[in-house]
Parts: sequence; structure tokens; C-alpha cells
Amino acid sequence: KRNVSFVSVVTKPRLKQTKLFDNKVLVYFLPIHNYFIGRGISIETLQRFKGGLVQKQDSRMKDRYCFPIFNSIGEIVGVCGRSVIDHKIKSKAIGEKKNWVFPAFLNSKIIKQKKEVILVEGIPDVLSLFECGIENVLCLFGTECSLAILNFLLKIDIQKIYISLNNDEPGQAAAEKLENKFLRYFDKRVIQIHYPPLISGSKDFNQILVMEGGKNIIKNWNIKG
Repeated sequence: KRNVSFVSVVTKPRLKQTKLFDNKVLVYFLPIHNYFIGRGISIETLQRFKGGLVQKQDSRMKDRYCFPIFNSIGEIVGVCGRSVIDHKIKSKAIGEKKNWVFPAFLNSKIIKQKKEVILVEGIPDVLSLFECGIENVLCLFGTECSLAILNFLLKIDIQKIYISLNNDEPGQAAAEKLENKFLRYFDKRVIQIHYPPLISGSKDFNQILVMEGGKNIIKNWNIKG
């Protein structure tokens, strides 16, 4: 008879860690705020988000106004920037967007207290709502809800979700798709599609903000919501 020995091997799953950025990158975010000031956002709001213009020659974000994406403990997990020289260029993101809950580093307590959240497409929408004193807002960085945001909302037992994507044909189609997704996790009374006001062809909050009386329009929209 042969002696056969069996060796038990335990294989541990590899956990993929979110890439972190050195906080020193903030040195390259210069306090040149002309781009967003021209879009109705105050310096005070921009400073809260720690945004700035990147002009470093060898940077992938050169000539973009950038925002650091912080996690819940203040670590930088990404950077998102918008070109200030070509407005047709879409926002560029570095990092794993699927792990972002932005700007929870500023407003997670507010959302938890209100039990209500407004979901918008981009950072300019977030800035515009903050500018109007509406801070229970999260950015989707597009039209789909990441697992990170979904888990955040489930964890805090959210009571109202306003889907406020752009008020145009693509935004409306995406909002309905997002509503159907949320219905798998939340009661239908929790979810409400609530587009930005459709005024003079405007489709998002920032376009409304720069209009005459735009700030009051947004504030009244929120009250009616």
C-alpha cells in the first residue's frame, strides 16, 4: 500500500484596493476660478470643494479645472476635471468612479439627517445646488448609479430619492431606466423623477443658475419637490 498524504490549501480571495492619490497633488490645483465663477459659482463654494486649475505641463489634466474626489476619511481616490479652453470636451476622470460617493466628504451627515437625496449627472449640477443652499445632493458622474452610491443609500435607510438628471431626451430616458433599477431595492414611494425646471431651453441646474433670477428658480424647485 502506498501512503498518500493530502495537503489542505486555503486560497484567500484577492481584495482589490482602491487606488489612493497623494494629497500633494492639491498643490497643482491653482486658485484660478474664472471658469466656474463665469458659470455662477462663488469662490466660497469652490473653496469648499478644493477645486482649482491645473496648468502643470506634463499633467493629464492640464488646462482643466479639477476637483479632488475624497473618500469618507479624507483620502483622495480620484480627480475629475473639465477643460477651460474647449467647452465641447467632456469631463475627464482619473480613478475608479464606481467607488466614488461624491461629495459625501462634505454632505454625508446632511443626507443622513434629511433622509433625502437629489441625484444629478455632473459636478456643475452639484455646485449649482450647493450655491443655492441645497446640499443633500450626490453626483452620478453620468446617468447610472454605482454600487457604492446604492450601498450608501441603503445603509442610511434613505426615505426619498429625487432622480434629477438633465431635462432632455437622453436624460429622461436615463431617469426612467434608473427609476426601474431603484424599484428593485426601494419602495416606489421613495423614488421620484424630478427634473430641473425647463426654462428657455435650459436642461440642467447650472444653465438655470446663470439665468436672471436663476438662484430663486432653483430654490423654488427644491421647495416644490
